[in-house]
Amino acid sequence: VTVGLKDFAEQIRPYGLIQPIVVYQSGNEYELLVGQRRYYAHKDILEWSKILAMIIEKPDDDEMSKTISWLENHARKKMSPKIRLDM
Repeated sequence: VTVGLKDFAEQIRPYGLIQPIVVYQSGNEYELLVGQRRYYAHKDILEWSKILAMIIEKPDDDEMSKTISWLENHARKKMSPKIRLDM
């Protein structure tokens, strides 16, 4: 998760996040579902105190949580490097 995190954070620095992290409320706190590297780049490297986040309803079960996380990662992997750079 932390490999290349400094470089990733430097890509975020000029404009902030374009894609929010995804969280859900669990009691008085929020659980991170999607965007672990974005979260750590903000918190540990950039040391920013605010982050763009989408708050969703708590998934019904662990299987749904895993599916949501997998879908984001799978969609990103299918993009060619040129498309990712052009975006």
